[in-house]
Amino acid sequence: MVRINSYLWRIIIKNIYIKSGLIILFLLFIPHESFSNEFIQISSNQQFKYAEQLFFQKNYSEAVFEYQRFIHFFPNDSRKQKAMFQIGMAYYNNRKYEDAVYAFKLLTEDNFNTKDFPVALVTQAYFMICESYIKQNDRGQAIAVLHNLLMLAKDQDIQDQSFYKLGWIYLESGLWEKAKFFFSKISLENKEKFRLAELSDKLNQANNISLKNPAIAGALSIIPGAGFLYCNRYRDALTAFLFNSGLMLAAYKAFDNENPALGSVISLVELGFYSGNFYGAVTSAHKYNRDSSKKFLDNIKENTKVKLSLDHQDKGIIFSLNYDF
Repeated sequence: MVRINSYLWRIIIKNIYIKSGLIILFLLFIPHESFSNEFIQISSNQQFKYAEQLFFQKNYSEAVFEYQRFIHFFPNDSRKQKAMFQIGMAYYNNRKYEDAVYAFKLLTEDNFNTKDFPVALVTQAYFMICESYIKQNDRGQAIAVLHNLLMLAKDQDIQDQSFYKLGWIYLESGLWEKAKFFFSKISLENKEKFRLAELSDKLNQANNISLKNPAIAGALSIIPGAGFLYCNRYRDALTAFLFNSGLMLAAYKAFDNENPALGSVISLVELGFYSGNFYGAVTSAHKYNRDSSKKFLDNIKENTKVKLSLDHQDKGIIFSLNYDF
C-alpha cells in the first residue's frame, strides 16, 4: 500500500480546487447555445391572452395572478383597466366578494370627467360593487354605491339603469312603494326598454298576494293545531292536536286516579308543548307570507325583469338586453 504524506494531500486538493474554479469560470464567461435559450421574452399580448385563457377556463385564482403580472410588467398598456376589471370579476366568480369589492373600487377612483375615461367599464365596476354587496346581504351598501353613481354619472342611460337596479333592490326587500318610486324616475325614452308598463301591472297586483295574519294564527292556537290549520299546514295541525290532546288526557287521568305527582309532571310537559303550539303557528304565518311574497316576486322576475349590461367599446356605450321568458 502506497502512503501519501500530508504535504502531498494538500497539493492534490489544491489542484482540484484550481481546476474546479477554472471550470466554473469557463461556464460563466463562455457563451453556450443551451444557456441562451433559457431567456424567454413574453409580449403584452401573450401575457394578456394567457390571463384571459385562465379566466375563461374558470381557473380564477391563477387568472388573478396573471392579470396582476400583466399590470405590473405592462403598466402603460391600454388594456390595464380591462385587466383590473377582470381581476374583480375573477374574485366575484370565485365567490370572494370582499376581494371583488376592493378590486372594482380601484377602477372607480378616477374622475368620471377625466379625458379618455372608460365610462362603460367603470360603470360596470360600480354595478359589480353593488352586486358584490348584495351577495354579502349588505343591501344598504349596495344602495349607497348606486346613489354615488347617480351623483357622478351624467349619462341618462347610466342613470336609468341605476334607478332600475335601485327599484329591484327595494322590490326584493319587500318595499313595494320605494321600488315604484325609483322605477318611476326612469326616463320616458327608456321606459319601454325596461318594460315598465308590464312591471307596473304586476306590482299593482301586490295587494292580491295571499297572506296570513300572525295574530289570528296565534289566537286560533288556543285550540291546539288550529293555528297551523289556518296556515295550511295540515300535517302539523293534526300532530299538534293529537299530541296536546293526548297529554291533556293523560294529565287528567293521572289526577283522576289520585296520582298528583305524575299529573303535575305531565301537565308541566304539556305546558311546554302547548306554548310551542302558539309559537309554531305564528312562525308558520310569517313563513307563509315570505313564501307567498317570494312566489309573487319570482313571477315578476320571470316575466318582466330585463338584464342590461354596459359593454366597453372605444366609441362609447352600448347596451345589451336580455329578456327572461
